[in-house]
Amino acid sequence: MNPKPQITDQQRTILKTYTQMMRASDAVTAQMHRHLLDTGLTLSPFGVLEVLYHKGPL
Repeated sequence: MNPKPQITDQQRTILKTYTQMMRASDAVTAQMHRHLLDTGLTLSPFGVLEVLYHKGPL
């Protein structure tokens, strides 16, 4: 059996930070989906509204 690879403190910090960022992203995405369901929108129409808001009439 192969031994477990050794990682440096810097790599451990990077992995921990990445994991925390992914969990935060998942939490924001879940909250956004709940809010969209409350408004009756799906992600696609929301994206269209966002583009129109930022770019103006197309």
